[in-house]
Amino acid sequence: MKKYWTSEVYGFGKWIRKYGFYPNWLPLCIDIDHGIPFDENPAKHEIESDTPVFFSYWHIKTQRFRETYNRHCYTLISPFVFARKSLKIEQNKDAQGSLFFVSHSTQVVVSQKAVEEYWQELSSIPEIFKPLTVCLHIHDINRGLDREFQKLGYQVVTAGNSLEPSFTENFYNILRNYNYTISDSIGSHTFYSIEMGIPFGLFGEEPKYLNYGDPNIEIGEYTSYKSLEAYQKAISLFSGLPTKITIEQKEFVEEHIGINYGLSRTKFAFILYKSLLIWLSNLENRKEFIAACIRKLRFYKKTIANKVLDFSLRKLLNKIGFKGISKENAQIIASKEIEKFVITSDYNKIKELPRYTFTQVNFLGKQLGIVDNASFVEMTKEIFVRNIYDFNSNDKSPYIIDCGANIGLSVIYFKRLYPESQIVAIEADPSIYKVLKQNIESYKFENVQCINSAVWINSEDSLNFSVEGSWGGYLSSVSQVKEHSIIVKSMDLRKLINRKVDLLKIDIEGAESEVLLHAQHLIVEYVDHLFFEWHSLREEKQRLGEILSYFENRGFRYHIKESANRETPFTNKPTTRMDSQLDCFLYKV
Repeated sequence: MKKYWTSEVYGFGKWIRKYGFYPNWLPLCIDIDHGIPFDENPAKHEIESDTPVFFSYWHIKTQRFRETYNRHCYTLISPFVFARKSLKIEQNKDAQGSLFFVSHSTQVVVSQKAVEEYWQELSSIPEIFKPLTVCLHIHDINRGLDREFQKLGYQVVTAGNSLEPSFTENFYNILRNYNYTISDSIGSHTFYSIEMGIPFGLFGEEPKYLNYGDPNIEIGEYTSYKSLEAYQKAISLFSGLPTKITIEQKEFVEEHIGINYGLSRTKFAFILYKSLLIWLSNLENRKEFIAACIRKLRFYKKTIANKVLDFSLRKLLNKIGFKGISKENAQIIASKEIEKFVITSDYNKIKELPRYTFTQVNFLGKQLGIVDNASFVEMTKEIFVRNIYDFNSNDKSPYIIDCGANIGLSVIYFKRLYPESQIVAIEADPSIYKVLKQNIESYKFENVQCINSAVWINSEDSLNFSVEGSWGGYLSSVSQVKEHSIIVKSMDLRKLINRKVDLLKIDIEGAESEVLLHAQHLIVEYVDHLFFEWHSLREEKQRLGEILSYFENRGFRYHIKESANRETPFTNKPTTRMDSQLDCFLYKV
């Protein structure tokens, strides 16, 4: 079902629903301030949104929105503040030191300040503010800043991926441990620190930002925010290291997070349900909503049935002597599979992390960076437990092309299989590519060429790529471009197939059909083993039969197995981007 991202990011959705007595299964048909507003005028994406209602934390922006654009707009207390008060999170009595918030980048707006510059500035900070802990946004962890700060001796923390519902709690459970908060820029951290009673101060030079594609602000160096009156006032209020919270600081913060102007819970609930009814007045939205409800009912029906059957089966097995069969044991078995490759302490650590949180683990005796715990576990099982990429070659140094290399687990597998192999590893997502490069360096592999491009049918510099944060990023059309879309370079696969290829692996989330048909004659001529994960895009023609027929007629055998299971495909028809995923193994005979 359609989601308006501003109402779900940073855990907002969870707390908006609680504040408005709104169930989880209903869609939020509202937009809300993404961060703390300084600009009285709404952003481009807020103006263009088709949501029935917009909420701002700042009453001045609310008034401007109503007057200028004749839209339904109301002032709301920040969901962060409501969450903190609901959870009764306060500063710890044994809090110590300072939490330093690094000015964060996004996928397309990047801070130009180097970690070395931070180190030079922070080395002069007075002892009263020490020890100093660095807090990073997930985008900067994906850029590798955490490792750079750790090398300099700093402890690094993060609230995790901004799309996780637990983000709010994660943030406050970090914040509560410190006496002071410090940053080189004004941001949401400023306001939530002060509201919680923790003094905040500005220290160090504010970084320059370069915008590579955010349509809401100017392209190139981003400076327009500096002329905003509210921003200038914030700079004057918080310049210098923190000592105590002044009345003026407190009043400024409360005005900008909706404490004194926000709607009551009952009024907010009324508007929330009204916005749903307005949204449902559109025929297409009604169809989408009804289809989602049917899917939910089928899911719950199946889940309940499975639980009953599972309980009955385990009860029966226990009676006839199979005492070890249980869900708990199944989890232990899964854990043991992974613990062959990851030390137990690291495995236990990643189980507790929120998804899309960067961390490092000891994997086969080396430090491995991972960007998402769930995808790491599944890829490890697939590649190292089930050995799906195992193949035979008479060459001690086989040539392998790995399209969609992700963080490099497949490269590690190939190098264990054939230590002298020559590998080209291609990854489109720039953040994941950096982790791939670091992992290859960590393992000290030779003859591995890493390329930061999207495999495609030509070589261009301007393809849209939807970022998922782990293994699900994909090339997207202009109409699919969302907040988490970036511009990437592409590479024509044919440029790499110019010699004998022992294994060509393609896992590129939906672009494989076009790529395979484009390079099919070269694959027939040069490739011995071909693996591709086929993704059936729901709104496009299925071309798997065409692909398999071409290669079958030219001497290839094939084997197909499910990659994603849909047990009742006649009745369970997804409305997501894909409706089928298959692992396809082709080899010459």
